[in-house]
Amino acid sequence: MFEEYFKQGDMEKDLGLPMSKFMDRENTNKEKAYLNYIQLVCRPLLTTFLIFVQDEEINTMVLKEGVDKNRKNLEQRIDEVQGK
Repeated sequence: MFEEYFKQGDMEKDLGLPMSKFMDRENTNKEKAYLNYIQLVCRPLLTTFLIFVQDEEINTMVLKEGVDKNRKNLEQRIDEVQGK
């Protein structure tokens, strides 16, 4: 994911354009970028998908044991880096 983002950032930089958030290979906090991706893309997409599935076991497995567990892990790693 980051290689694609960073290539876009490199192109923006070469063209003298403002660099998009999380596209700068020199100043991107990967943990925060992953966390934002989970919160802004993955969770809403999966929540919508699970409305159609309507299976509590799958809902629990995907969101609570998957997405939410990864989110908490990333938050913990960010706190550790920041010395909290």
